[in-house]
Amino acid sequence: MDKLILTDGDVIDHAQIKSDLLEWIGGENLRELGFDPWSAMQFSLALAEEGIPLVEVPQTVRNLSEAMKETESLVYAGRFHHSNHPVMNWMMSNVTVKPDKNDNIFPNKSTPEAKIDGPVAMFTAMSRMLVNGGEPEPDLSEHLVSVGIRSL
Repeated sequence: MDKLILTDGDVIDHAQIKSDLLEWIGGENLRELGFDPWSAMQFSLALAEEGIPLVEVPQTVRNLSEAMKETESLVYAGRFHHSNHPVMNWMMSNVTVKPDKNDNIFPNKSTPEAKIDGPVAMFTAMSRMLVNGGEPEPDLSEHLVSVGIRSL
């Protein structure tokens, strides 16, 4: 797979992204696809029409704090591995975290132009795994794929 797939033009090509997504998940045992509903109504409806089981996961402290803490714990324990993808590495380097008074955390951008979509997708997937009672296996990456959770 390419490092980054560009679409033609200056706007997001939702039809191309939908086509790529359907090809990517084809044949997988996809239980659900978590998504942030903010500005995603049209795209989520198009995916639902294809029979993709969608679950809204708003980007809130409530949905992402525990997932971020679990991910951090697994990284430090040496139990979370990824493919060392350069785009994901770059996006992770853009994530900043500032705990609130209750020690909740939330992913923020280091600068307004920084991109953190990949890490947020990963935290969303982790959030859904925790909600569904999933226990991380020795290799969390393999477990996420085995239960139908993949990040774009």
